[in-house]
Amino acid sequence: CRISFMDLSPEEQRPYRIGAFHAVSERAEEFRKIYRMHHKRFEEDLHFEINARSCSLKKNECKPENVLWQANLTFEVPIYQRSFSWKESQVRKLTMDILTAFYGQNGRSSREPIFIGTMQLTERRLFEEKKEVQEIIDGQQRLSTIILILKVLKDHHPNEDLLQKLNFKDLLRTRVSGGEQQKYLDEALQQNTDQSFELGQNPYLNMIPLIKEMLEEGTPTEENPNGLLRHSQKINDFVRYLFSRVYFVVIETRATLSKTLQIFDAINNSGM
Repeated sequence: CRISFMDLSPEEQRPYRIGAFHAVSERAEEFRKIYRMHHKRFEEDLHFEINARSCSLKKNECKPENVLWQANLTFEVPIYQRSFSWKESQVRKLTMDILTAFYGQNGRSSREPIFIGTMQLTERRLFEEKKEVQEIIDGQQRLSTIILILKVLKDHHPNEDLLQKLNFKDLLRTRVSGGEQQKYLDEALQQNTDQSFELGQNPYLNMIPLIKEMLEEGTPTEENPNGLLRHSQKINDFVRYLFSRVYFVVIETRATLSKTLQIFDAINNSGM
């Protein structure tokens, strides 16, 4: 009788030597323990829960706990998701929406809060000692674009307090395309965007010149004609705005993968 354990961690796997014979009766309790443990996990996976809340990126004056970027928490794009695929039109629209809300336009006051859509996450799970991860079911394109905006700002003004403390490596990671997307993301976050660089296959790097151009130009109604990147006094104000006045509705789901994807489909096709 040959027994194969599938999807077990190395700690859970039993020792097995080719050619060895194991009396099942001698190891029965060992097998029962493994079964009970995984059956309990299966039952827990059947639990179903949805929590929705309004979150800013890093600071929330009304509810301090309702922020996306928290210590020891990393967002992860799971292996079954698509890669970062936003093109110029989507990146331009999000960046311009944020700039317009910051500066104000058409009679609206400056620095108004802006809602930029929903973000669907799985429940938190431990992946390293004292570190947790949440998988992104929906929202990676917007979150990635905001990280690229902050990356450009940090490269041009590395001494600004709020930007100095920002560690991009802890904010987002991706498992898409067998590590290829993570390689692209790392390359973009390590690139000094204050200097010229060659464009290629990297979808993150390819959007940086557009973001840089928009931040340099600012908005048509901006008081400062030189643009945001050249106006160091406004940089901290703009970063504070990104951290505290840009809102997602975060939907956290505790469910099986199929149910989680069903919720994603309902949000996108049926509305909120």
